Amino acid sequence: MLESSETSNHGSTINSNSTNFSLGDDASNSQYQKILFFDVSALLDNAWIVSAVLKIKKSGQVGSDDPFGTHQKLTLDIRKPYFGTAVSLAAADFQASASLNSVGYFSSMPSGGWYSANPSSSAFQWFKLTGSTQLRLRFQLDDNGDHMADDLKFYNGNASTLTDRPVLEIQYLVP
Repeated sequence: MLESSETSNHGSTINSNSTNFSLGDDASNSQYQKILFFDVSALLDNAWIVSAVLKIKKSGQVGSDDPFGTHQKLTLDIRKPYFGTAVSLAAADFQASASLNSVGYFSSMPSGGWYSANPSSSAFQWFKLTGSTQLRLRFQLDDNGDHMADDLKFYNGNASTLTDRPVLEIQYLVP
């Protein structure tokens, strides 16, 4: 999702058919965000989540500035049941409030090609065990003001190679 203008804090465009997504900013200093969906309904309704990790794999970079160095931390927000007014992705999801903001931060250094974030235990109550859990990824600083595209590209759920797609690993207990 791309912000409509540098200071609007409102989404304008989405591309749900692409095989990757961008995080950072474009040449107009508009921010990129991404909402990822994970169906966690396979977990039992009474499962107790004890840990989780979200992994994303980099597919490229635009611009010479690495957003991890110029846009502060890559953060993770969570929303239950979903951002916006429906489970399907919409431009308005960009500005939709989260159930909990900044529940985790991604490491700025990949491990085995994967960037990972461990949501805090305070986020576990917001995982929807009977359906999709939505997580929004964004850098803390929406742009670096240089009017140059500075964004990282990551594979999304449409990536042709299954092993490149984002992964949500959940450890849980059943009472």
